[in-house]
Amino acid sequence: MKKQRLLSNLFILLTFSATIASAQDKQKKKYEFVKERDFSQTYTTSANDKLKISNQFGTVDIKTWNKNEVKVDVHIATSSNIKEANDDRFESIEIKHSKEGNNIYFETEMNNTGNKNYKGNQNNTIDIDYVVYIPATIALNVKNKFGKTTVPDLNTEVKIEQQFGELVAGRLSQNADIEVKFSKASFESLNNADLTIEFAKDQVVIKNATGKLDINVKHSKPGVTVYADQLTELEADVEFSNFGLVLTKNASADFRIKTNFGSLSNKTSFAIKDEDEDRDERKYGPTFSHSYRGTAGNGKLKVDVDGRHSDIIVSNEAPDFTSIKPKKNKVVI
Repeated sequence: MKKQRLLSNLFILLTFSATIASAQDKQKKKYEFVKERDFSQTYTTSANDKLKISNQFGTVDIKTWNKNEVKVDVHIATSSNIKEANDDRFESIEIKHSKEGNNIYFETEMNNTGNKNYKGNQNNTIDIDYVVYIPATIALNVKNKFGKTTVPDLNTEVKIEQQFGELVAGRLSQNADIEVKFSKASFESLNNADLTIEFAKDQVVIKNATGKLDINVKHSKPGVTVYADQLTELEADVEFSNFGLVLTKNASADFRIKTNFGSLSNKTSFAIKDEDEDRDERKYGPTFSHSYRGTAGNGKLKVDVDGRHSDIIVSNEAPDFTSIKPKKNKVVI
């Protein structure tokens, strides 16, 4: 069953990777028939307001300003080699929006009139690009598919769902709930964050993590790296991925690390030991699960990592995931 699930996930990854590559190639050109329009809407905000943005097939660029207003500018552009197809697709795109109480939302909708069949080979492009101006303290919820999302430094609660694109985030200094799938991602800083990374397209780096970090990583190589000196607690669940934990030489941490069909590489002077290192494999046979404990300094940072079919690196500098070679359940300490 696990093998079937893995093959299914791999098929999905390859299929969507091909889809993304094809879409990106098409975005480099416009076809014969082109239509464009702009949309703009502003809402006045108050202290407890929340903003939700939901987009697809384009960018979401969040910018802060010193106004008690939310302003959303959207540029919509479509092209096709078939005029009727482009007309229908262009008209099918709507930007829904409203303010109800403290909730403001903007959502891209595409209805079925853009999915008719036309004679001949059809080539199309769609670009729906948002520029969003917000007060730096408004609670923000962003969902974006097939595009890039850019979020600046924010001192507010943030929720982000990024799929099939790229997320670039600044310093997020309040609670953050972030999900990244089939995408690139980078973070300047995260504080008290819940983070999910699945099928990352490139290495994901969290340059400065503070408070508590709960992170789930699946099928992500070359890997995810966390600079963890300022954390108080780290809980990481890692599956079919590379995971790097970077701490300075004078860090204070208490380590609990488990591996199952994977490895732990300790590149530091921290005493992280296999609790079963004295086990006689000649007598009891090989084991593919290992549990490690260790302490650095007074153990201020609580580190709990559970790795399955994954390679874990603890180091004082950026880990070199390219140095990881396929192993047969070998553990390096």
